[in-house]
Amino acid sequence: MMPSPAIAATATNGLICKPVKKLEKMPVANLTLSWWSPLSRSSARRIVFLLIYSPHTSEFFKSGLVDALALICYLSLSILITMSISNLVSRRLLEDVKTEKEKYNTTFNSSPYAIMLTRLSDGKIFEVNTGFVLISGYQPAEVIGKTSLEMDLWIRAEDRRVITTALAEGHEVNAVEMQFQAKNGRLITGIVSSKIIIAHGEKCLVTSISDITEMNAIKNQLLALATHDSLTGLPNRILFYDRFEIAKAGAQRNNQKIAVISLDVDHLKEINDGFGHDAGDKVLVTISNRVSAVLRKMDTFARFGGDEFMILLTEVDTDTVVAQIAEKIQAAVAVPIDHGKNSIRVTASTGIALYPNDGSEIDELIKKSDQVMYHVKNNGRNNVQFYNPSFQIVYE
Repeated sequence: MMPSPAIAATATNGLICKPVKKLEKMPVANLTLSWWSPLSRSSARRIVFLLIYSPHTSEFFKSGLVDALALICYLSLSILITMSISNLVSRRLLEDVKTEKEKYNTTFNSSPYAIMLTRLSDGKIFEVNTGFVLISGYQPAEVIGKTSLEMDLWIRAEDRRVITTALAEGHEVNAVEMQFQAKNGRLITGIVSSKIIIAHGEKCLVTSISDITEMNAIKNQLLALATHDSLTGLPNRILFYDRFEIAKAGAQRNNQKIAVISLDVDHLKEINDGFGHDAGDKVLVTISNRVSAVLRKMDTFARFGGDEFMILLTEVDTDTVVAQIAEKIQAAVAVPIDHGKNSIRVTASTGIALYPNDGSEIDELIKKSDQVMYHVKNNGRNNVQFYNPSFQIVYE
């Protein structure tokens, strides 16, 4: 509805005056902005000015429209402010979530460990990181949706049972050494940690594996260098002593004997002088291989240095068994060794001391087996004898 012509005329003369005609009452529902459009901007400003400064005489104020408009404006402004704040908060929350997700993805994929997430309900893998790909050789698409058993990752099934049992009892698995199989069949030694977490609203298992295969290989190499002879690969004195202590515990438990045998290669110096040191080394290596083939798996054949070897026979019940094995050793050593066009004949002098008959400590037993060995060397060589306290030893 358009405003009264009398108000329009009053507003256009530039003076504040009473309207010549009362403003017709208009329902709030019919109040729109369309009736302002025919007026010029200047006229509109004057009408508004008139309405503001004529509150006591204007029917417009008396009608309550101003209160309604003010309330509508206030509510609209409140809604706009609330929406703006809500929008800002939502945007900030989304940015925070995005940042946290980026941080998670960066940490997850930049970790040097192989990490896999599996559902506890069915054991199926639903996420792996870049470290898993590099260590195992499997791409994500090859493992997601499958179990570790289906992927044949475990070398020993009992390793998996250790993890599942510990988790079922409410424990975490921390830094346990286990072995796995890579896609190309390579054996992987890893340090495994595992715990239950909540992901996507369900219980899941996060497992991390640190690849220590190379480090383990280096450790084993260093251990081998420390406990084995570099020429023959046989155990050295350190490992021999350690094996004796283990064998001693078993012998005490089962009421058995242990044989400590000293074996010395006869005339090795003459072999080195006559055929060269490479021939002497070949003799030592050949004897090492032959005697090792004669011995049982529980026995130990060690080189203490030069032409001196030591043998540890465990789980022995009678002296006869020891004598039979010693004779086999003598026969194996006596087989000629080919060296170029030459054939080298080798013999050995062997002395035997028994635990617990001749002593209970390794140093004592070695001393007595050496005494017997030197007795043999002083009496024609190429023979085997047991320790006898009556021997008068002359050391060479």
